Parts: sequence; C-alpha cells; structure tokens
Amino acid sequence: MRFEVYSHPLHLKYRSSLFTKASILQLVLFITLIVAPLLIAYRTSGFWVLENTYTEKPYVSFRHECLFLAKKGDGGSLFWSTYANLNAQMMSDSSFRIPLLSTADIDNDHNGKNDELSLEIKFPLAAGEDIKEFTAMLMFDYQLNLFSKVRLQGMGIVHESQSGTSNTLSVTGELKLKQDEILPHKGLNDEYDVPIIDSSSVFADSFVLSSLYQSYSARNLTTEIVYSMPSWSNSVDDANSFVAKIRVHYPKQQLRYKPGFIEMIKFAWIQYLSIFVIFLFVFDRFKVFVFQNQIFPSVPVYPTRVG
Repeated sequence: MRFEVYSHPLHLKYRSSLFTKASILQLVLFITLIVAPLLIAYRTSGFWVLENTYTEKPYVSFRHECLFLAKKGDGGSLFWSTYANLNAQMMSDSSFRIPLLSTADIDNDHNGKNDELSLEIKFPLAAGEDIKEFTAMLMFDYQLNLFSKVRLQGMGIVHESQSGTSNTLSVTGELKLKQDEILPHKGLNDEYDVPIIDSSSVFADSFVLSSLYQSYSARNLTTEIVYSMPSWSNSVDDANSFVAKIRVHYPKQQLRYKPGFIEMIKFAWIQYLSIFVIFLFVFDRFKVFVFQNQIFPSVPVYPTRVG
C-alpha cells in the first residue's frame, strides 16, 4: 500500500521567438496588467485623495479688543469700544457711554488651551431708556499646530434684537473656523495674522461696522460665533442697566486640508493593488489555458531530472 508523503508543482516553461503570437500575447497581457488597474482605479474616482479632514482643538484667546453698539427704543444708540482713537472721536457724541466690562478666558481642564470666553458688559441706562437691538464685535487670536501652522486674528459677532423691554441678554455659542480654502498639510500660514481693525486710525470711516464686516468676510479663513436660542430677560438687580452676558466655547474643529504626496500615494497604492490582484489571478488562469492547449504555438520545456 502506497500513500502520498509529499508533492510539489511541476514548473513548466514555454518558449517562443520574439515576434510570434505567443510573445505578443505575453507583452499585451503584461501591459494590460499594469495599466488596466490604474485606469479603473482612476476612472472610478477617489484614486487621488486631494482633500482630507482632521480634528484639532485650536489655541484661542480673546484679544480684549471689541466694539459694542446698542440701539434704543427711541431711535438713539449707545456705543463703546476698546479702541482709544475711536472712543476719542465719539466721546462728544451723545451715544458714547462707558460701560462696565468683565472678561475671562477659562481653561477648564488645565491643559494649556482655553476652553471658553466669559464676557459681561453692563451699560448704565437713564430713566425711560430701553434697548431693542444689541451688537458685539469680539476679536480673537486663533492658532492651529497639528498639520500646517495657522495663525490668524479672527472676529466673532453677536447680533440680537427684541420687541419687548427686557434689560438682560444671554448668549451661549461656539467660535468656529470658516474655511473658503483647504489648508496645506504643512508649513506656516499667517496671511491673516493681521489686525481686523486699524486701531491707530484717526478716521471714523475705519470703524464702520458694515465696512469692517464686508472686508473681514472677504478673507478665505475667518472665525464666527455660532449660537442659537438667545435669552432675553428682566433683571431686578440691574433695573437701571442693560446687561449682555456672552459665553463663547472653543470646541474641537474638523478641518479640511490637502494631503501631502506620501499620503496621496498611500491611499492610491491600496486601491491600485486591490484591482491588480484580481487582474493577476485572471490573467494567470488565462495564460495557463492558452499555453497548455497550444492556442498560440510555443515550445514547452520540461524540467530535467538531476542524478
């Protein structure tokens, strides 16, 4: 009785001259094996990852630069800012009124990155005055470091109005980065690390809110305060004041960036290889059929026995 103790495949070679059907077939299959997976991967989209996303918590700090405008029920307004030149121009105007302002950048988890801004401003009101509309423009330093190093001076705006006579406005929101361009994967991007408001200007036109916002919105990287459901209420303790309480959180951001060459190749190679393996298997079975059945004539070379 005999049983199999070992087996191995028989390696059979097929030879042919250079300009024969068998040689041309081998060349065509080889070129197709290389090119076809590349074309399929490319044409089905997603071969080159031209844009990707990552998440990072930014370094944010309040610059202690701000403007406040409150419109009264009688059509007048109240104004104050942290810009000395603008305040000097407005001081003689009846709308200029000095408020009580308190701010604090808060790092809740003590990791070196601020988590939120707490701001409260209190405008004293004369008898019969009430506030119908309130606008705050707040300036921030904003930094990203994980991929490209982004440095910019950003702005957040809070704008709310009411039809009643409440004297307290409470707003809670998040400071978000708005991208009109994707970030590079490395390098320094400090194009917008410049003041939004020229504090040295002595011209009132330099501080027009609508012009400031229009100029700021033209940037490709901006920040904005996103919030919902502001709260208007009456405070007995501040009956002779208008109070705005603003809390701005600094959350993690999902950011769009352009991958580097190595990252693009890494994803492209995976897609190419997955299709290449299928073609390799199919072509190998096809060539076995063609040459074993001598569809294109060639000379089989059998292995010689040694010893």
